[in-house]
Amino acid sequence: MDNENYREKYCDKLKEAGELIEQYVVPIFYLNKFERPEMLATGFFLEHNRKVYFITASHVIDNLDPTERSFVISINTKMLSLSLAGAKRTVDQESERADSQFDLAAIPISYKVDYYEECQKLAIPTSRTTLNKNFSKVDMQLLQGFPSSKNKTAKRLNNKTK
Repeated sequence: MDNENYREKYCDKLKEAGELIEQYVVPIFYLNKFERPEMLATGFFLEHNRKVYFITASHVIDNLDPTERSFVISINTKMLSLSLAGAKRTVDQESERADSQFDLAAIPISYKVDYYEECQKLAIPTSRTTLNKNFSKVDMQLLQGFPSSKNKTAKRLNNKTK
């Protein structure tokens, strides 16, 4: 296969993966000084051991006002307040800010919230992920987030695929 056909096939696979991932992406908002929602980041729901978690980057929590104990997400055009209670995240031990090497936060969704069923419907079961699976060879890893302009991986891919 020549380089041009390989690149075309690679781009098609990336587009296909993006379209599949898009159905699970949930936008995260904060309220600006005019009390209007502005998009801050994205995340997704993950179901593990019959519990639902909202997964996002740890630095998203760093970007919130320290007095905030929740952020706003949008599910099916409804704006919902997601509590950060019980959140587990990777942080640098010295600064207590997001770890720059492994930037991850998991926020448990209480089954008591009135929108739990909607979260559960959007949740990706861990059985459909690569969690706890072994691979003899890894060809590519991709983590996509918002804003993509700050996504170092996306910048590198764009520079190599143009």
